[in-house]
Amino acid sequence: MAASPPRDVGLIVVGNSGVGKTFLVNIIIGEERFEHRYDPSAVTKETEFVQKQVTFKNGEMVAAAIFNIPGLIENDQEAIERNKTEIQKAFVLRPTSVIVYVASTAGGRIRDEDVVAFKALNEAYQLKKESLCVVVNQLKKKRPANYEGETTLRLEKLFGIAPLRVAFINEMEEDDAQGRTDAFSSLVRVIESCVPAQHEKHHDILLQVDEIKMAKQEAKARQEEFDKIKVDMQAEIAAKQKEVEALKNAPAKIVEVHHHHHESGGGGCAIM
Repeated sequence: MAASPPRDVGLIVVGNSGVGKTFLVNIIIGEERFEHRYDPSAVTKETEFVQKQVTFKNGEMVAAAIFNIPGLIENDQEAIERNKTEIQKAFVLRPTSVIVYVASTAGGRIRDEDVVAFKALNEAYQLKKESLCVVVNQLKKKRPANYEGETTLRLEKLFGIAPLRVAFINEMEEDDAQGRTDAFSSLVRVIESCVPAQHEKHHDILLQVDEIKMAKQEAKARQEEFDKIKVDMQAEIAAKQKEVEALKNAPAKIVEVHHHHHESGGGGCAIM
């Protein structure tokens, strides 16, 4: 009996510019497929993807289109509108996907603009929690013992989704081979714990440049509310930390990520 063809799914990596999405996508696919530089002006401007075949320990194979997508929040409305269009292309091409939302921190706390961007995306696409994971990127290696547990709870409160699968990635130099290996392991653990789900756009992404400042102030206020109550949440934080550690140490299900046999050419494909 002939083997069934691999299921076609997407891995849609989204988040604001500057959070390191392209760097993480290259780590996931195991090659420097997409250009990225440590330069504020070096931002992705159009949606690109590469097709990979993912093999699991149980023998299942998935044909995954892994997307590198522009950020959302910009300083002018024209750029925001362009980015909205580029984001939609990925959801149209692979409506059944795992969504990886990448955020960064300021002083160890999730940036307010990353809360704002997630809210806008979630309201437009009503992201399914079983197919969603969050990556907190570019972290200092030295951090409090229960940092991951506290930050996961913070994200669940800010995003209004629980439970969340969260990967915590340390900042690293581009040539840090061990850092890349550790990052790959952390990313794979959260991604493979997700179940691809179908996502449809329920309405346009509502984000106006002149409203971003107020939205960030609202996000900041919600973060301050969490800071006030976290003192009384130490048991919850400790329990959440154990969940994070358990996921981090779970045996990997994915055994191979390689070129899909239908893929051709060198660089990633731009979607026109």
